[in-house]
Amino acid sequence: MMKKLRLIVFFVILSILIMSVSFAGDIKSGIAAKDYINGIVDKQNSEVTYQMKDGYIYIYWGQKPTGGYLIKIKELKYINGILYVYYYTKSPAPTDMVTQVITYPSDKAKLPTTEEIKEVKLINITDDVEAENGFSKRYFPLTKGSYWIYNFRIKEKDSKGNIVEKSKKVKMQILNEYKSKDYVLYEAKGDIINVAPEKRFGFISVSDNIYMVDESVLNNIVKNIKSFDSFEKLIKKFGDSLRIVFKFPLLSGKRYPAYSYIKRKDVLYSWVVEKEKDIVLKGKKYNQFKIEYRSLPERISIGFVCGIGITFVEYHHNGSTYDAYASLIDFKVK
Repeated sequence: MMKKLRLIVFFVILSILIMSVSFAGDIKSGIAAKDYINGIVDKQNSEVTYQMKDGYIYIYWGQKPTGGYLIKIKELKYINGILYVYYYTKSPAPTDMVTQVITYPSDKAKLPTTEEIKEVKLINITDDVEAENGFSKRYFPLTKGSYWIYNFRIKEKDSKGNIVEKSKKVKMQILNEYKSKDYVLYEAKGDIINVAPEKRFGFISVSDNIYMVDESVLNNIVKNIKSFDSFEKLIKKFGDSLRIVFKFPLLSGKRYPAYSYIKRKDVLYSWVVEKEKDIVLKGKKYNQFKIEYRSLPERISIGFVCGIGITFVEYHHNGSTYDAYASLIDFKVK
């Protein structure tokens, strides 16, 4: 009996030793064992948790009641054994259309070092990012001095009823920017989306949304910029003259209305994000999204590359022979 007991104890100890060696072999990128364990286990008193695995750090925002929640790692810094993780979060606005299912927002980033990480500090910079309108700007670099040059073609009927095609180069550029409490207005020229390449227009950046306004609304806002010190005041004054174009991040299958009053269940009067594809710009490969807007009289398709901007615009009028196409040939973003 004692012999059997000794054998059992021996095998238990041997199993523990094997498990310990096996676990030590799982530690990657010089991460200390205690910190590896800390990364795996959620912190009970913290809404945002993290995990380090296979050379990456993952952050989690827990369970959310609907879609529309976002957590993103903005920057990683490694200083004297401490990894600083700068992140921001976003919750859906009351007017946002979101999926009514439980979601678990998360993000990941490659660890900036292979040295031992003794401590991880999570730093929430949401307020700073929102103040700078960084959500949209990181996707669409709307900065004074940035420009995009397009080959622009228009097909239409002339006075005799003949179909003619005209082409020229159009430069879309950011002329000025006006910062307010919770939005930034960018004065621009070269409105290729509304087939008005000679006109000025405005982009309005609000959190992760980009709106467009025509020249008359742009002039009104610039003239009275001190009075319109919040986006709420702009909405109250101009209503549906503020037309949403981009709602970041772009995801295949995502749908959002072009106007706040749209409650339709079909895709009319809404933007729909379609499949992505790779394109080459200035010798580099990028991932391009296509978003499309449909209404009874018209269809607008836009190509978009995050960090670059609009790569093409295709306009088609359903009731007449009037088509326009713009394709990006050069750009400079700041």
